[in-house]
Amino acid sequence: MNDAPNNQKPARRGWNWPMLIVSLLGLQIVLCVIAVYLAVSDPTMAIEPDYYKKAVHWDQSAAEQRESDALGWSHELTVDPSQDTIGRREMTVLIRDADGEPLSGAVVEIEAFANARATQRFNLTLVEQSPGQYTGLLPVRHTGLWEFTLIATYDRETYMQTDRIDLPSLSQ
Repeated sequence: MNDAPNNQKPARRGWNWPMLIVSLLGLQIVLCVIAVYLAVSDPTMAIEPDYYKKAVHWDQSAAEQRESDALGWSHELTVDPSQDTIGRREMTVLIRDADGEPLSGAVVEIEAFANARATQRFNLTLVEQSPGQYTGLLPVRHTGLWEFTLIATYDRETYMQTDRIDLPSLSQ
């Protein structure tokens, strides 16, 4: 009989399948974390800010829009096709009152965003350059369809309009 000690390690056959299952579950968790990260960090996906608040106050917003339309004011919004060295374009708004005269002395604000990147919104307060003509610099990083929401306030009256402009068509 041989009483020599056995230097071999015991076989770990029983651990192969459980380790495979744990590895596959770990891989599933990692893939889910990556998918969630990609879903929430996508700049092309946007949710309307304060959507619920806007929905609750829809009647009030509709009444304000009717009052704005009743003013009879008009505007012309243009975006310069050329850019400065840091990618901004000059935006000009010409506002006229109900008689067609330039509206001077108003506070003009614009919210602008590219439809393809609706999470990146720009708020601008335009400066009056001449009677009724207001300008500002818009950082344009993306071309395509842009939405501009104009709010002009003058003597307790508010004019609101939304325009959509295709910026690439301006440079052609």
